[in-house]
Amino acid sequence: MRTPHWERRLVQVETEMRGVSWHYGIHDCVQSTLRVFAALTGTDLRGLWNYGSRQAARRILGRKTIADEADRIAESLGLPQRPVELLHRGDPVLLRGIKTVALGWISSNGQIASAAQTGFDVVARSYGMRGWSV
Repeated sequence: MRTPHWERRLVQVETEMRGVSWHYGIHDCVQSTLRVFAALTGTDLRGLWNYGSRQAARRILGRKTIADEADRIAESLGLPQRPVELLHRGDPVLLRGIKTVALGWISSNGQIASAAQTGFDVVARSYGMRGWSV
C-alpha cells in the first residue's frame, strides 16, 4: 500500500506541519493523521469529513467515538490492526490523550505524533493504545 519514496514524503509532511495552528477540519488529530496516510499511500481521505468546529466534528461522529471511526476506516481499507510496538514509521495509531483519545501516527523518529495547538507533539509509544499497519 505504501508508494515509493514514502519516507521522504513523511518527513516533508511533518516539516510542513510544524508551524501550523490547530483548526478543526484542517489541522486536528484526524486531518493530520489522514495527511500522513496520504503521504504514504497517495490516497487522500481528508475530504470525507467536512467540519470546521468541535461541535460539527461531534455531529459527524454521532454516538461513535474517534476510536470507533478509526476502526471502521481501517477495516474498510484493509489495514490490519497491530499492537503499538509492532507499528512502523507513518502507521496510524490511537493514543490516550490527557482528557480524551486521539489519532496520531508513528513519526519519522519512531515515536507517536499527533496534532497540537501548533504543529504536532511527539510522545512515547507507551501512550499508544493500538494502531494499524499501512
